[in-house]
Formats: sequence, structure tokens, C-alpha cells
Amino acid sequence: MMKSFTAALPVLVRLLQCIAMLGGAWSLGIKEAQAQPLKIFVLAGQSNMQGHAHVRTLEHLKISPDAKPLRDLIETADGSPKVCQRVWISSLGNAESEKTGLLSVGYGANQNGPKLGPEYTFGLRMEEELEGPILIIKTAWGGKSLHTDFRPPSAGAYPFPPEQLANLQKQGKDIDAVRAEKEKGTGVYYRMMIEHVKHVLSDIPRVVPGYRPDEGYELAGFVWFQGWNDMVDSGAYPNRDKPGGYDAYSETMAHFIRDVRTDLHAPKLPFVIGVLGVGGPTELYGPDEQRYKATHNHFRDAMAAPAKLPEFQNNVVAIRTEAFWDKELSDAKAKENRTRQRAKELAKERKLGAQEERKVADELVQQELTDREREILVKGISNLEFHYLGSAKILGGIGVGFADAMLKLLPAQKPLAGSSQKPLESPEHWTIETFAGTGEQGYSGDGGPARMAKLDNPFGVIRGPDHAIWFCEYTGQRIRRILPNGVIQTIAGSGEKGYSGDGGPALEATFNLPHEIRFDSKGDLYVVDMSNHAVRKIDLRSGIISTIAGTGSPGYSGDGGLASQAQLKQPHSIQFGPDGDLFICDIGNHVIRRVHRETGVITTYAGTGKPGPTPDVAPIVGTPLKGPRSIDFDRHGNLWLATREGNQVFRFDSKAGTIQHMAGTGESGFDGNGGPATQARLKGPKGIAIDADGNVWLADTESHSVRRIRADSGILELVAGTGEKGDGPDGDPLRCQLARLHGIFVDYDGSVWIGDSETHRIRVLRKKVQPSVPIQKQVIELVAGGKREEVKITATEAKLHEPFGLDWGADGTAWIIEMAAGNRLLSIDLEGVLRHRAGKLEPGFFGDGGDGLKAQFQGPHNLTMAPSGRLYIADTWNGRIRTFDSGTGIVESLKGYAVPEEQARRNGPYCATIDFTGRYLFVADLRQVLRIDCRDGAIEVVAGNGKKGIPKDGALATESPLVDPRAVAADRLGNVYVLERNGNALRVVDPFGRIRTLINPSGEKGVKLETTTGADGRLFGPKHLCIDLENRVVIADAENHVVLRYDPRIDRLERIAGTGQRGDVGVGGEPLDCQLARPHGVSIHPKTGELWITDTYNDRILRITNE
Repeated sequence: MMKSFTAALPVLVRLLQCIAMLGGAWSLGIKEAQAQPLKIFVLAGQSNMQGHAHVRTLEHLKISPDAKPLRDLIETADGSPKVCQRVWISSLGNAESEKTGLLSVGYGANQNGPKLGPEYTFGLRMEEELEGPILIIKTAWGGKSLHTDFRPPSAGAYPFPPEQLANLQKQGKDIDAVRAEKEKGTGVYYRMMIEHVKHVLSDIPRVVPGYRPDEGYELAGFVWFQGWNDMVDSGAYPNRDKPGGYDAYSETMAHFIRDVRTDLHAPKLPFVIGVLGVGGPTELYGPDEQRYKATHNHFRDAMAAPAKLPEFQNNVVAIRTEAFWDKELSDAKAKENRTRQRAKELAKERKLGAQEERKVADELVQQELTDREREILVKGISNLEFHYLGSAKILGGIGVGFADAMLKLLPAQKPLAGSSQKPLESPEHWTIETFAGTGEQGYSGDGGPARMAKLDNPFGVIRGPDHAIWFCEYTGQRIRRILPNGVIQTIAGSGEKGYSGDGGPALEATFNLPHEIRFDSKGDLYVVDMSNHAVRKIDLRSGIISTIAGTGSPGYSGDGGLASQAQLKQPHSIQFGPDGDLFICDIGNHVIRRVHRETGVITTYAGTGKPGPTPDVAPIVGTPLKGPRSIDFDRHGNLWLATREGNQVFRFDSKAGTIQHMAGTGESGFDGNGGPATQARLKGPKGIAIDADGNVWLADTESHSVRRIRADSGILELVAGTGEKGDGPDGDPLRCQLARLHGIFVDYDGSVWIGDSETHRIRVLRKKVQPSVPIQKQVIELVAGGKREEVKITATEAKLHEPFGLDWGADGTAWIIEMAAGNRLLSIDLEGVLRHRAGKLEPGFFGDGGDGLKAQFQGPHNLTMAPSGRLYIADTWNGRIRTFDSGTGIVESLKGYAVPEEQARRNGPYCATIDFTGRYLFVADLRQVLRIDCRDGAIEVVAGNGKKGIPKDGALATESPLVDPRAVAADRLGNVYVLERNGNALRVVDPFGRIRTLINPSGEKGVKLETTTGADGRLFGPKHLCIDLENRVVIADAENHVVLRYDPRIDRLERIAGTGQRGDVGVGGEPLDCQLARPHGVSIHPKTGELWITDTYNDRILRITNE
């Protein structure tokens, strides 16, 4: 069978492709299958996505014992490769015209015979797992980089590193000419990719015969597989051999994901990143490959890094393709290479010709290599190492890996039907409510509920990194905030009109009609002090105010110099651009100014200094603006502008350098709702905000309404207000009258905050909870914990000994540390098998630098996994942080951190946790909370002055006492949460370094099983906490035998597991009915969001999942 199959390959592949092209013959299949929308997956990338595995290498599967699952997926009963029945493909690549048809082998690169890439097994797996028809759109071009060829629009121009420029100058190159040439090629293949996808979507029946437009399609996922040309480019990445040397790749990849989603109108499109893995796991590299190890590791980490960004949680995943490498195959190839090199050296010594040299080489290969090695080389390899050896086994495994990763993402997604993004909520799906203000103008209420406070013309409104809602009072001359518990505070401004206070406390400063506020990336607050013609900055750590732009006198001067020495004229709005530069609507000068983040130098970004009409698609530079009033940036990096006198909205295309008209005819009015935004009339819009899906929200001030431009269609909708000035009522937003609203901000959950200025209220638009949508029932399940004193068995059968800490590896492996009764590090793999990885039942301190299974721990309480695959273990009673390399199994003590043995039980590391950036390790030691920089080991105090006591709210955390910080966790906004065991409290250190108590300020131990506020809540000996996917805090309240969840945004504390009674019954039922016994650990699965609980004194691990 083998010989006949090999001989027939070219004919067979042509036959399969011909059959696939006979659309009419297969149209019945699509008609029968299309009882649901066509699912479309885009596969894109470089040559490895193109695919260089010759079809003949499928024979290798037949002689590889571990390839049986792949053979079962690929082969028919007679051993030939399958042709899909419900999967079509459009493939475009190097020097090829588009190939279309039913998916089969042969849709890889065309050079040197028929080939395949990951698309083949990806499609086979999808056909196996999904119902209905499927279309794969594949675009792949070899030899292309992300930094130039595939560079996405929002990443901007290619940034020449200084080292590269210096090298070009040394070579005598014309830098301007080089830049111009580079600009020509920048983004070309990105645009080709998007254009081909849109081309296919515009005429699907051309590719999928029998496709029914009435059933529609779902853009279901995107797979990206690329990297080689970036990894080896020392010009673009001059520091590639150092940690962080490929950070620019990570940033560009994040832009790529955002841009693809924007250009395909799919804001949450599931996205799989194929991490380059040629050569296999670096720990297996041979002597000849050691020099590449660091570079390969750095690049792989950089490729995977975007998947860890908060915005991409649950919809982007990185797959390490090194896992599919075939070491037997690569070892045989390396051995052959060494043998042929020796033959070359012998030929040189003997002065042999080329023909004789080949003969010597063939003879040596015959002598040195085993029969098995020679056979797999012939049957398994068809290309070079950087093309994964041209191995169908490797690329086939990768295709399955991509499909399985995508399938895990799909259940969490709502597919985007048709050619537009998901339907937006119509106004009847919203409700409006007053969040702050009585409706009476004035100043009162600090320290009490915001709804009972008097406000004085609230303008700009925004959520701060501390979860509070911040706003400025235009005529009140103050900056105030509303804490998550609803309490209002004044942060800046004495209430007097003036221009004073720089260099001193912000509370004593005076303002003159503040219009808008924004936070920078460091958590400092910026204020547009309009009638002082200035932008001011408040350092919220020190409370000191200063002026960063403007002199205090009106004018238009200072470009090219420091912003603090330049003149502005009635600035109204500010926003930070993607690169951190500050943009200012200098409305009195009819320009937008830009302040460079690093230098503080100011320039004019847009406008001429004179008012005038703005033509559509005009250049940004040299085009007049008319009353530039409010700005925001979209995820694409484009600036959006609402003009007050112009009554229009414009988008500034950062890539094309043009201004595009997006809404408003230029005439003042209130009409056009439900039609194209460009044909509607606006009435003095003074606020603009862009949501995560690209929809543009307007505070249309003089029509007293909130209006929205839909990203998918450009239609303008009325969402709140009647067009008439008034005050309420709350409830139906289309019946609620507003009064000259100025501020508008879209929150992370889609809620829209409004500075309803002349009703002196802060209002919020929220999405209604639809009663027709059933709430999914949850169940609590056993994950680990049985009676057998064994490992390498199913985790539910294996006995655990005081499981405490729990965290996750990038591959989904669960890692567990046992406390004093166990002192072991364990793991649970994806098949549910428990493995012993380090430590022994006998406590001690031993094993640094050696095999983890020989090491000893003593009472370890917690662990955390870094993105690098290194575990940090709080080896509490040894007073050390120990590390465990999940690749090598080596245990070490973290250098620079050690607690004396006699103090370890009192002040050892009780909790260690990595923040979401992967850079900082936070440690709680019952005295203080420390932060350790994982890059250089630098240690700093985050909270606690070393003394015992209850901290005062609002005090500097580093100067405050703590009772006994037992656990710590940092959220995605820069807040650090501190849990105190005997303090029975949850505290937070905000990004400004100030500490507050969120739960149980009294510190009295107790229990409250009903839902309540933080202040009214009670804790009893809480032991651990973690942050869930929505930035809520989950707490293991051990002595109450419950797990709690606290939402800092709305000050809500609720029980989510446990009855409050110690016990072990209830597994398999609802979490609230399941008894626990002193749970010491909680952890959120980073992909599924499931909560895992270490039910410590029941010696088991549980998880809460949807039924």
C-alpha cells in the first residue's frame, strides 16, 4: 500500500483538487449543511502558515507510534488523505493565484510539488467538532515581517531604532531615501490580507457553491502564524538577545489584533497566535544550538505576550508550537548534517571533486545512521528546520493545536453574523439613573452619599484607576470623586475662582472654570483649567498641583518650546494619545496642540489658527478647524474630534494623514436620527467618547441629548434625551430630559457616564438585564482529592495533604502547593492526572540548584506562576521565596530575599503573587507588603511601616501600620489589595499609594452570609484572595468556611461558595449549598474564568463551573 500510495501522490492530489473545484457536484452538501450560518475562519501569516510539508511526508505518520491520533484524523479507511465534505477554502500566497475548493491536501506552498500547512488538519478538526458549513480564508506570504510587511495601520510608521540608523549612516546610506523606501513597503501585506478577506466575503458563492445568503455567515475566528523574519532581524530588534529586546514585536502584535478586529468589524473576534517553535523546546537544544537559546526564548515570550493583556482575556490565546516538534526527526537530521559536514572536510583534505564528495557523504550516512534514522529522514522531512523540517507530522499537529485552541475560545463568544458587527442594544435596552447630585446647585455632602450631595455644574467625568468616578465642577471650581461605596469627596480646589496654588496642595488651589479631567498612565490627574488658559497636573501621591501647559494668559505662541512657556486660549478638552503624548483642544485658537510625553515640548498637531470649514479627506496639516471642542482616541490610534461651532465630527486617520468627515452637516440642528450620521444635524456637541466596539458617543449639548454613531453602519441614533431641556425622570432614557450636558465617558462594561451640567447631576446609562436571558446555573465539582497515596493517577483519586496555594501554567496545567502536612509541589495536567513535581512530605530546607523532587520545603503557604514558566513559592517557615523552573524542574532560592530563621514563622512570606504585567512579584509577610521587580530583584515597600495597627483611610500606605497582611493581589488597574488574617479586613492601596479599608473597617471577626456592602461585611481569619476576569476580588474566608466575592466598582460583598458551616457535603450541587472546611486558596482559571478552591481541611480542590 505504501509504495502504491507514494507513486500515486501527484495524480491523487490533482484528482482531489479537481473534485473540490466541481462546486456544482458538491452543492447538495452545503444545502443540507446550511441549517445554520457558514462559519468562517481566517488563517494568515508567513511561510509556515503557507505550509512547506510535502504531501509525501504523510507517510511518516505510518511509522510514528505517537502519530495515531493524527492518522485517524487524516486518513480514510484505505489510507489515503481525506477530502472535507463541509469545509471549503480560499488560499492565496506567494506567486500564486487564488486556489479554492473543498479542503484537501495540496493547499500549501506550490514549490517543488504539492504541500500542506496547518490549514489541512485545522479544517479536519473543525469539521469533526462543529456542525454546519465552514470556510477557511487563508492568506500567507513567505519571507515577510510584522514590523514592516504586515505592519498594522495603528502601529504607525516603522520606528527605526537608533542602532539601525547609526549602522546605516556608517554604511553611507541616504537615511531619507531609506525611510522613503521603507514607507513604501510598510503594511503592504497587511492590506493585501484584509483586501482578500473582504473580497471573499463579498462573493461567498464563488468559493462555497450553494451558499445561502439568507442563512448568513459568522466570522468565527482568526489564526496568525508568523515570526521568523522578525526573530532574525537584528536591525529592527538590536537588543534581541536581551530580555525585552522584542517588546516592539509584542506592541505591534497587539495593534495587529485590534486592527484586524476593526477592519473586519468584529471587536471580539477570537484570535489564536501561533508562537514560533522551530527547533522545539529550547531546553532540548543541542550544543550547536545553545547560542540561539536566549534569543528564541525572548522572541517566543514576546509573541505570546499580547494574549496576557487584560483587553484580550478570554478572546486571544497564544499556542506554543514548539510542543509539536518531533525531536526524533530533528535529531536524525542533525546527525545527518554533522556526518555530511565531516564528509566535506574529508573531501577537502583529499582534494576530491563534487561527485566524489557526494559519494563519500552517502557512504558515511549509510554507515553512521541507523536504519530507523535513514527511514524517517526520507519519509518525514521535505524542507529546512525553519519550515518545521517540511514535516506533515509537525505541521499537522500544529493545525490541530490551532483548532483546539480556537474551539476553547468559541463557546465564550457570540458569533458575529453577516457582514457587520454584532447588533447594538437599541435605546429601549438601556436605563438611566442619577448617580450623584440632588438637582440643586451648590456644594455639600463630602463624606456622605453622593446622591445626597449638591453639585455645581459638573462637566468632564471619568473613571479613575482607583475605581472611583471623578468629575470637575465648572462653576464650583473643584475636582471631586465618588468612591465605589458611594461616598463623595473633594480632591482639589478651594471653591474660589482664581489661578493659584502651584507647588502646593491641590485642595488649596484655585481654578477658573475647569472643563475636563484625564488620567495619564502613571495615575496622575490632568485638569483643563479653561479660563486660566492652562492645563494643570495633580500628583495624586503627593497631592501637589502644577501647571504643565499654558502661561495663564491667552494667546497662541510657544510651538517648539516647553508647553509650560507656551500660550493657549481657552483650552476645553484633553486626551492622551497611544504613545502617551497629551493632545489639547485649544479652541480659542482653533487648533489641536500636542505635548510630547518625554520632552514636554508643544507643537500644533492640526488647525491653522483661524476658523474655517474642514473639507473631507483633507490633510491633517494645514487644514482649518472650526471650534475644536472635544477629543478622544479609538482603538486604532485615530483621533476623533467634535467641533462646537462646526457642529460636526471628524476622524483623523493617523496612517493616511487625513481628516475624514464622520457626522454632522455643519448646520446646527436636531434631526437625522436613524439615518447616516453625515446627513444629520448636530447642535453644539461638547463631549465625545468611543467605546470598545468603536461606536462614537456624543454629548450633543444644545440639543440636551446623548447620540451615538454606530461603528458598523455610520447610522446616528438617539439614546437619551428628548431634544428639550429638562430634568429627568430617571428610567427610560428617551423620556429623560437632560440640560446642557458636557461630559461623557464610556466605562469598561459599556455603561455611559454623563456630566448633566445644568441639572447638577451625574447620570449613568446602563444596559438593562434582559429577563428573557436565563441565568446559567452553576455547580461545584471535585477536581482533586481522594484516598490513594499515589501520584500519576487521576487527581480525583489521589490523596492531598493540606492543599494551600494554586495557580496556572500557560498550557492550562494547574499547580498546587501543600502546606505543613504535605510540603509538596503538585500539578494537574489537562487530562486530570496528578503529578508530584517538587518537595517531600518531610519538611526541611534542602535542594537549591538541584532536582525539585529532592528538594524540601517547610510549611509553604502559596505559589504563583510567572509568564516565563517559573513558579515562585512562598516557602513560609523557611523564610524564603523558592523558585521552580517548570521546564527543567530545578529549585532555587530567590536571591535578595530571606527572612532570618528565628523570624520565619512570624514574618515569613505567607503570600507571593505575580501581577498581571508579569513583571512584579508581590509578597505579604504579616508585617508589610513588598514588591519585587522580577527583572533586577529590586525590592520596595508597598504598604506597612513595620508597626501593628489599623491604617487610616487616605494615608500613605508606606507610612501606615498594618495588623497582619496575610495575602496580596494586584488588579489590572494598578490597585493592590491586602487581606489581613487577624485584622479580618480587606484593604486597598490605590495607584496613588493611598490606603483604604474596603471590608470590615472595625476589624471585628464575624460572619454575614447575606449580600452586603464592604463596610457592613464581616470576615473571620481570611487566608487568601485573587482577582477575577472582571477585576473583582475573591476571598477565601477560612474560619467562616466560605468564599466571598467583592466588587469594588459597586461596593458589593456576596457569598459565592460555602454554607458557613464546616463540613464536606454538597459537591456536585450548587456552590452555596456545598460545605467547606477552612478554605485557604482561591484561583481564577485565566481562560475559562472558573473559580478553583483549595478546600484545605477537606484535603481537596473544587471548582465552580456552569452546569
